Amino acid sequence: MTALPTHSELRAELSALERSMRELLAAVESPSSNLDSITRSMQACDSRTPNPATVRAIRERCSSKERVELDTTLHRLVDLNVILRETTARATALTSMALEKTQAIKRSLGALENSGSDESTLDCQS
Repeated sequence: MTALPTHSELRAELSALERSMRELLAAVESPSSNLDSITRSMQACDSRTPNPATVRAIRERCSSKERVELDTTLHRLVDLNVILRETTARATALTSMALEKTQAIKRSLGALENSGSDESTLDCQS
């Protein structure tokens, strides 16, 4: 059986997770971020997500002061998760709208190109 991490180790893990979540938020909000940087940030968050059963077990052995500190950290992470989900949903919607616009422009250009090959068009060079 593997020993549980200490309260200090869990606190460090949760701090690393919070940093990763904030980096992901910054990447999603940045207009200059590319898909690779967002993917790396998401993977960093995934790799730092603690096992809820482990967190619960550590919390149960904490002093009341440590428990309050841990609860505060967990609430902050939950709030940050909500912000990330909302920001990601907004970014996804904006990306979808941009893709739809791009596809509409592409269809319009294709229609113009096809109409240019029609012999019934006027020859402006004569």
